[in-house]
Amino acid sequence: MAPPIPPNPGHSTHSLAQDLTHLVKAAEVRSTDAQRVFYPIANLWDSYVQSDEVRKLPAHLRKPLTKLCTEITAITNKHFESYIKGIYSNPSATPPQVALPPTPAPTPASRPSPQARTPPATYASITASTTPAPLAKLAQQKPTVKTAITRPDTRLFVRIGPSHPARAAGSFALLTALKQALGTDAPLLKEVLAIPSGYALCTSSPKDLAALIQHTALIGNKISDCRVERPQPWVSYRLTNVPRSVRLLDPLLQVQNHTVTGEILHPAIQDITGQQPVHSTETLSSKEEGLFNTSWTVHFLADAHKALPRRLRILGTVVQAHEVKTKLKTIQCTRCYQWHNTRTCARPQHCNICGSYDHSADSHTLSCNAVAPHQCPPKCLHCKGPHPADELSCPLRPVPLHPKTKPEMAAILKASKAARKRAIVAANCVHTPVTDVPMASSGPVTPTRPPVTVTATAPSTLPAPRFFNPRSLNAFSPLANED
Repeated sequence: MAPPIPPNPGHSTHSLAQDLTHLVKAAEVRSTDAQRVFYPIANLWDSYVQSDEVRKLPAHLRKPLTKLCTEITAITNKHFESYIKGIYSNPSATPPQVALPPTPAPTPASRPSPQARTPPATYASITASTTPAPLAKLAQQKPTVKTAITRPDTRLFVRIGPSHPARAAGSFALLTALKQALGTDAPLLKEVLAIPSGYALCTSSPKDLAALIQHTALIGNKISDCRVERPQPWVSYRLTNVPRSVRLLDPLLQVQNHTVTGEILHPAIQDITGQQPVHSTETLSSKEEGLFNTSWTVHFLADAHKALPRRLRILGTVVQAHEVKTKLKTIQCTRCYQWHNTRTCARPQHCNICGSYDHSADSHTLSCNAVAPHQCPPKCLHCKGPHPADELSCPLRPVPLHPKTKPEMAAILKASKAARKRAIVAANCVHTPVTDVPMASSGPVTPTRPPVTVTATAPSTLPAPRFFNPRSLNAFSPLANED
């Protein structure tokens, strides 16, 4: 047996348990201080966001408020974590360089004395030290973003009018009719989807699409009064400061006011740029606001398109042109409200108001025992916050280019749950079971049982009941002696 190691005079006499206890107490004190500093700010901000003033704001004013809310939440979480950890990153400040005295080179004859040796590191000293450099670098690394795989568009579009009979027939009826018309080439057509301009004929590969294009005349004759074409890439622009109406002269040289439409806008753009727009629509926000100046979305074919200048002088005014960049969209299912396509969803129907799978949003009722009229705060299926599951401003709504880490998701979930608890208190929800309370009396109330009347009936002819014998289930029980 090895002799015991003598205690090091320079080492602390405290045990590991005592050191860990001190560290836990210090962390609890620091966490309590952080709550006293940051929680009042969070309560004020959550109360303002859930107030009636914010709910009554129109959609175009809630968008900048949502951005401000996201930035304030991120900054508050950052300072809260930094205060608890005791580490404040300041890139501009450089740590002072401490000049160390030069260490003499050891000679072969001399050896370091036992007193000069550094004491071994303990678990308490490692825990009390700051985060090592490799771990700090790993924490600062951003999660890798997966690049989306671009797939070829293998669709063939059928453009029809808004009152065409094929719209009332539906996509499945059109798919069946086209398969019968194609005959042996019916496997080329996989699916027919309804789109705003008509229908999209889907194939499984570019080779099948090329083979289906050869039957363009057959498809056109089968549907009739339509235009069959391949998808063409567009370049879109947002035109702002477009007048709502213009004055034109009729053949009798009389001035008349005309509302600006695509028939008036397209020739004006072509005269200035020399490019004919393919399609143009007025934005929905411009229609709702009803201002004098409107906004339009104009599309050009990408094959022979040249970039438009930032300013176009058309219709007697200066119009601003901004190119619309395509962004990755987050697809949300309207059945289970998860992040996938509804057509491939096989999960049960969920309620987007409370997240329950026992009913849908149409049959949603109160979640508490409050007396009507009462409206309970909604409960998000993802962040558990006081908003529906399909809310665009949900903090856990996935962003393709900026995914959230697990600590961020945990902090958002905790803050959203606290916000919903405050919303429940503000709405005066009652979650206690409602029972009938008897009237006050001098003595205890004893339940009364209605009298039971016994009527004489004829003896039953049913066989006697067979009682359960547990020994009959044991196959190894001894047989009873028969007399």
